Amino acid sequence: MDYLELINKMILDEYKSGNAKKRVFLQTLKAALIKKKIDVGDKYTNEDGLGAIKIEYKQLKESAKEQEKAKRPDLLEETLERIKIIEQILPEKMDEQALQEKIDKIIEQSEDKSFSSVIKTAMKELRSEADGSDIARIVKERLESDGQ
Repeated sequence: MDYLELINKMILDEYKSGNAKKRVFLQTLKAALIKKKIDVGDKYTNEDGLGAIKIEYKQLKESAKEQEKAKRPDLLEETLERIKIIEQILPEKMDEQALQEKIDKIIEQSEDKSFSSVIKTAMKELRSEADGSDIARIVKERLESDGQ
């Protein structure tokens, strides 16, 4: 099921349950997906939808940090609820050990062991399974430990 269908189903469920806050946020998320679909056009894939959702997720995480610093528990609570909603939609993240093993395999198979080459391949293969910052951190650690 693609992300747009999943969110539509979730919106319908929230209409039935009467949870207006969650429904409104899901509609906002749906709007972000539709915008991405329009921007990409005919070449739109589920990966594009995932990317749009991850952008929203990252923005909410940053907002939560700022709200915590500003001591705004009222805003923080709502932001954390939205983060939980997105976490229900996102695929489960790969654990650290499995991610390290996959990156080691990518480095091993790569002819060009430069950071830019390895990160490009790793992001292409692992973007839907792990966070980009985690991928970049592990690639950097592995290449530095190999003396690259």
